[in-house]
Amino acid sequence: MPIVVDGKAIANLVVIKNAGYLSREFRDVVLDLLVVTLVTILLAVELVSVMTNHSLAAPLNRLDYILKLQAAGDFSRSILAHGISA
Repeated sequence: MPIVVDGKAIANLVVIKNAGYLSREFRDVVLDLLVVTLVTILLAVELVSVMTNHSLAAPLNRLDYILKLQAAGDFSRSILAHGISA
């Protein structure tokens, strides 16, 4: 491909395709995408774990507290039912 300035060819540009270079670049992009995908999945699993722990731990802690009181003979407190089946 000639490089033309003021109507006069001053140089030729030669482009050589290097299949190995393109293959390495493509592989690097795929590996980067795999790492980003893996990190995203791990963050999603951690978020679900935290949310599940929070939604289950609080009611179970309240139940444990009430059961300890009742085991000691104190029946003055109860758990208010709420949620889907309440």
